[in-house]
Amino acid sequence: MIFIEVILPIVLVMVLGFLVQKKCKLDLRTVSTVSLYIFLPPLVFKTIYQTQWVISYLHIGAYSVLLLLGLLLVNFVFNKIFGFEGQEKAALILSTAFMNNGNLGVPLALLALGQKAFDYSVVIMIVHTILMCTAGIYVAARGKASWRVSIEKVVKNPVLYAVFLPIALRFFEIPFPQPLMVVVDIFAQGAIPLIMVALSMQLADITLNKLDMTKIPLALIIRLVISPLMVAIALQFINLDPLLEKVMIIQAATPSAAITTIYALEYDVMPDLVASITFISTVVSMVTLSILLMILI
Repeated sequence: MIFIEVILPIVLVMVLGFLVQKKCKLDLRTVSTVSLYIFLPPLVFKTIYQTQWVISYLHIGAYSVLLLLGLLLVNFVFNKIFGFEGQEKAALILSTAFMNNGNLGVPLALLALGQKAFDYSVVIMIVHTILMCTAGIYVAARGKASWRVSIEKVVKNPVLYAVFLPIALRFFEIPFPQPLMVVVDIFAQGAIPLIMVALSMQLADITLNKLDMTKIPLALIIRLVISPLMVAIALQFINLDPLLEKVMIIQAATPSAAITTIYALEYDVMPDLVASITFISTVVSMVTLSILLMILI
């Protein structure tokens, strides 16, 4: 049931993009730019603006930030061990520190654990979206640029304003014009499919001899094993709602976020490697998430 309702639609969208790219050979940079600058900001704005925040969810924000810091530390250790620098380091961080807890993690929590788990997952997704649109862009830009230029990339990216504008509107209780919200909604609905298509198009241009058999297995271990294990161990020392604990572990075990492929394409940070890790982690997660759900439920 979970495979048919959650995983299969994602696979079908990606197959379509894969076949179109094989047939038409479209310009991937154009697709990534359209995704990042036109479709993604409305999705981020809508998600943050329309979600009801609850003060008691603040610890979820702390969880998301601490998980990101923990994964950055893990990446730092492995990058030192293997001697990865520059683009290699940025690509590995993009692929492992940012997870697909939006279009995969949220529906998975709903189907597996119910409505309350869904509510928890949405808040996690919002915080994670903010982290991806700030720290994620910085990491991607840092692969080729200095820290000053990378910060400029973050500041100039429209997604950043799509994060803080709805927060400001909600805080000051300023209503957003309904006609504009209709436009936002139109673009937001197309964002996730377009991002998935861009990922599959990137995969269509990858050949087997381009697969990095050192970095890909390492990334899979970090994303699908170490990440949820870190959360599970940390939760042994904290007293939270048992359902929330399950949601946190599941979200930490989701595959690489598809948006990281767009970032890698836009900032030219080993996009083939990032796309490969994202795709393979999504496929492998069908097994790992199924096992995890059997343990937790």
